[in-house]
Amino acid sequence: MRFLKILKWLFLILFLIITFICAHQSLSARSYYDYYILVDLKTLKLILKNPNTYEIIEIYPIAGPASINYLRPLPRIGEVSRVVFHPTWRPTENIKLNYQRKYNIILPDVVPPGHPQNALGVAAIYLAFDGQESIYRIHGTNDPKSIGTYASSGCIRMYNKDVEKLAQKIINKRTKVFIFYEKIPVE
Repeated sequence: MRFLKILKWLFLILFLIITFICAHQSLSARSYYDYYILVDLKTLKLILKNPNTYEIIEIYPIAGPASINYLRPLPRIGEVSRVVFHPTWRPTENIKLNYQRKYNIILPDVVPPGHPQNALGVAAIYLAFDGQESIYRIHGTNDPKSIGTYASSGCIRMYNKDVEKLAQKIINKRTKVFIFYEKIPVE
């Protein structure tokens, strides 16, 4: 009788240990992130993935930087720090000089949302690398013909309808970002 009681307790303890191990493994296998964004600069595609199943959710065409050196070293791995709809654009002095040379346009220090010269389009997805917010963003564009080319000053451009859809999906979600040219850092 005593032997059966001991055996019963051993089975209960063994069951609890196995349950704990299985629960721990399934929890640790889940990603901390809700989404992965993979920016493939070689194919000029932005891929939104589920980080737990690695299933592709969406693929979008992009415009990449005119020079890969803007984003070096690659791959860059970071995360989305914030999403802004109808962003204000504050062009750098270099960009203002380029606009003046290329298009004979004098840009103001601040270009308001919805203005035809606002290069950020309808939404801007801000990126952070190593805990620091970057000047490079994923954003819409006022130049849709540039999508599919290497044209930006370091940012990732998307069609306005695509960046709006992406921004609505990832806003308030934890999103890891991988920017790469040759090697895919995540399956």
